[in-house]
Amino acid sequence: LGIELIKRPAHLAGDEATVCAVVQDTIDRSRSLHEVVVILYACCPVRPVDLVDQAIEMLVRTGADSVQSYTSVGSCHPMWMSRIDEEGRVEPFIPNAVDRRQDLPPLHVVNGGIIVARREQIMAADGSDPHAFLGTDRRAITLEPGEVIDIDSASDLKVATLLIEHGQYRARRVS
Repeated sequence: LGIELIKRPAHLAGDEATVCAVVQDTIDRSRSLHEVVVILYACCPVRPVDLVDQAIEMLVRTGADSVQSYTSVGSCHPMWMSRIDEEGRVEPFIPNAVDRRQDLPPLHVVNGGIIVARREQIMAADGSDPHAFLGTDRRAITLEPGEVIDIDSASDLKVATLLIEHGQYRARRVS
């Protein structure tokens, strides 16, 4: 298929390696001169099948520095989060009077489905800010909960395996 495999050097293969450092090293050692870099995390094997095309299209159409996929935080909203002390006392993380989920302000979290960024933006990042490689004009593709499965636990792996085995995740046109 013409795919070039580039293995990480040992110093970029541990828990401390940043995405930016790994991608910069890969670009440095690659023979590719493509202007757009697509980052797909191996721990996210379930994503809409057209997500790559949609993210690249958004990057090109908008002229943004990067595009990343997000999901609504839903009922895990920070306004509903609490601190609990050693004796079980509850204190709101953000004091508020919001009682219904529908009244929470829209808020999203990165879901790991995709990052698409411009090569020049990635290479210009100096490492002082781990997100600098995303640039200043960052765009989002919003996905529904469950459209991306980020495997962080045994139950995530089971869900992803079931979805893949049964073909239950479908392509959709991302808007």
